[in-house]
Amino acid sequence: MAFTTCVYREGVREDHSLPFAQISDVLEQPDTLVWVDVNSPDESEVAQLGEEFGLHRLALEDALSGHQRPKMERYEGYVFVIAYAAAIGEAGRVDMQEVAIFVSQRFVISIRHGDLFTLDGVRERIDLSPSLLEGGGAEIAYEVLDELIDGYFPVVEAYEDRIEKAEDALLGPGSVEMQTSLAATFQIKRDLLTFRRAVAPLRDVLGRVVHVDKSVLGEDLDVEFRDLYDHVLRVYDELDTQRDLLTGILEAHLSVVSNRLNEVVLKLSSWAGIVLVPTLIAGIYGMNFREMPELHWQFGYLYALGLMALSSAVLWWRFRRAGWL
Repeated sequence: MAFTTCVYREGVREDHSLPFAQISDVLEQPDTLVWVDVNSPDESEVAQLGEEFGLHRLALEDALSGHQRPKMERYEGYVFVIAYAAAIGEAGRVDMQEVAIFVSQRFVISIRHGDLFTLDGVRERIDLSPSLLEGGGAEIAYEVLDELIDGYFPVVEAYEDRIEKAEDALLGPGSVEMQTSLAATFQIKRDLLTFRRAVAPLRDVLGRVVHVDKSVLGEDLDVEFRDLYDHVLRVYDELDTQRDLLTGILEAHLSVVSNRLNEVVLKLSSWAGIVLVPTLIAGIYGMNFREMPELHWQFGYLYALGLMALSSAVLWWRFRRAGWL
């Protein structure tokens, strides 16, 4: 198990490492706060965490299994929060990582599944400002969530760039490129919906965090968590706007395709009309009846050819003037 244990006494982190088995002893000491950051634990290691900190088995199962919906649950003496970190991965796709946090006044446990989201920056900020820990474990949880949510904004900007490129390609010429861009646009829409499903429940989580249990989260963090709530709302609104923009682009693309199809149909219909009249004339004079006007006329052949050419020219002029050709 890759884990990092930090012990804070009166807001200052101790330099020496703490053996995992001694955590419960340290928690009994006054003015101490323990933060355990765990990366990709297995079932037995999660069970050890639960035994050492007295965590509920259902919360431990959710933290271990992954793919949980962002949520917040209240247990006796602590709060369990699940959220998702996001970052730009290969080919502009968005990678997401689940982060589970157990928050108490005396301890914080963060469980991550991968290296996408690290907490080194959070530890550095807390080391530079020991007064931050006056809020207890809830302050660390706030810093972790703040780091996590700040990572959403580059993702939103990346979506904007992808949508702009898709718009230029879809509404531009080129049938092969258009088909490729259409597939890319639907991929953007799927990615956007996946990211939105991770962000949307987080609104409710942050809306309830401060009001669940004042004894766990403290009385003085309402402003900080409201700030996080505002940030999540901004991200959620941006995602809604981008989803609507994608829908508009796809509708505009369908309109362009429909207009181009109508132009092709008009041209084909015009040429069909131009060819139809000479074909009709040739068909009439090709019926080979014994008694037909102009059948034995010396200039009948030239007359039929001229009539075909004249009718074709008149039809071509009319269709061209109407904008069909």
